[in-house]
Amino acid sequence: MIWTCIYVCLLTLFIAYFIVSMVYRFGDEGSVRLLIITILIALFLGHFALHSFFGDKVTFYYYWSKLSKETRNAISKWYIYMCENVSRVDCLLMKFKCMSEHPFFLNYKIQPSFKTEFYRNAI
Repeated sequence: MIWTCIYVCLLTLFIAYFIVSMVYRFGDEGSVRLLIITILIALFLGHFALHSFFGDKVTFYYYWSKLSKETRNAISKWYIYMCENVSRVDCLLMKFKCMSEHPFFLNYKIQPSFKTEFYRNAI
């Protein structure tokens, strides 16, 4: 009983801290980290609560084991394919963002170093 009161007090304090920090300054790196970690913890606790009520029917493996081997292989290949394409699109977006912020990289030419000129003249 005493631990439940302590957990409720800690949860209330964290919710107050979260709301104040999101209202005070949202958009910097710290607030985004706090938001992401809070969402992940909330998802984990939600899954834990569902698992305690419904048992193994909530787990991913329960439904995964009921699929045929061909279906599991197809889903795995599709998942890998999608992860590769998402990473490629992310790299392209980062490249376009860098080029839009620093357009001088588009016309950048590599200057020969002193060594290259020295060896070229020596031959």
